[in-house]
Amino acid sequence: MPISDKEQKDFANQLNRDLLNSGFTWVLASSFLAVFYLVFYHLVHAEEALSNNYNFFHYALVCLALACISYYLCRNQHSRSYAWYVPCTFLGIFWLLIAYDVQLTWYANVTSETLLMAGFFIFLLGFHTQPGLLFVCLPFIIAGDFYIITFISPPENKAEIFASLMLYPILYFFFRVSISKFYRQAKQKYIENVDLVSQLKAMSVTDELTGIGNRKAFNEGLKLHADISQRQGNNMTLVILDIDHFKQYNDCLGHPQGDSCLQLVAKLLQKNCRRGSDLVTRMGGEEFALILSGSNRIQASQLVRHIMDELYEENIPHPGSSVSDRVTISFGIAEFHNQDLETLYKQADHALYQAKQNGRNQYSIAS
Repeated sequence: MPISDKEQKDFANQLNRDLLNSGFTWVLASSFLAVFYLVFYHLVHAEEALSNNYNFFHYALVCLALACISYYLCRNQHSRSYAWYVPCTFLGIFWLLIAYDVQLTWYANVTSETLLMAGFFIFLLGFHTQPGLLFVCLPFIIAGDFYIITFISPPENKAEIFASLMLYPILYFFFRVSISKFYRQAKQKYIENVDLVSQLKAMSVTDELTGIGNRKAFNEGLKLHADISQRQGNNMTLVILDIDHFKQYNDCLGHPQGDSCLQLVAKLLQKNCRRGSDLVTRMGGEEFALILSGSNRIQASQLVRHIMDELYEENIPHPGSSVSDRVTISFGIAEFHNQDLETLYKQADHALYQAKQNGRNQYSIAS
């Protein structure tokens, strides 16, 4: 069955969290590359430096370290969205400081503006799904460019200041429009793929006729419940059941009516196995299995008697049965005591055989 709206919302939230983490990883990695670039720039152009004061570069490194620490805390503690503003703020200050460091050390107006523009695009790529984070870090980039071109290296034509600053919102608008469309399409495809995988997985473990679990679901469920029982010390009981004289039922009433009978029995079993830990499966033909986690053989036998009573009240006619004039079921019950699963299945199957040998329409408990 398709995933629900709630599941789609959960997948979308998980996708946003993954993109947020990958975005921060991208921005932090790019910031470290900027540090290596500046160290290299300092070494190569040391003789051209107009100042030997590297305080701003040191401050930038401190901001980058604080950004890494705060990001680590936010990621590992699953913090609320506003907590992510802290590492984002430190990253914005970091890019502002490294541009200012280049400007004051070498008076390299072009290099500092290039750094700011690089930081602008790095933030856009990293946080394109988080407009709130963009509005936290991008003002530092714009403020840095404004300060440099207005107070440190003002152009002769004042209109250049306006044109330079207007470039940022224009780039932001076109980038957001294009990337948002791509992101929405990718997000929708992601949810559709998850939906498809969910349906295929459900189909692989679902009996097509009755809608309950199939043999594969039984094998996987039995192993899982046995593992849980061993770890937690809980009871677990396996019940195998057969519809009595089902071949004669098909011979007398036809296969379509036989299919309807199987569906009614499956519905009855599901109705009585209400706990989320219980598993109802169809093993094939007229054979079903119940995996009852948290139940011992006494509790399982009580459930079996209740199922037999309800089936009797359903009064499904069975003209070919030598047991009753209505459909009946035989049950084999075996309790899990840390034996291997093949042995457990054989015990339940042998108990079912004993129930049939004793006249059918009853249950037998493996000793």
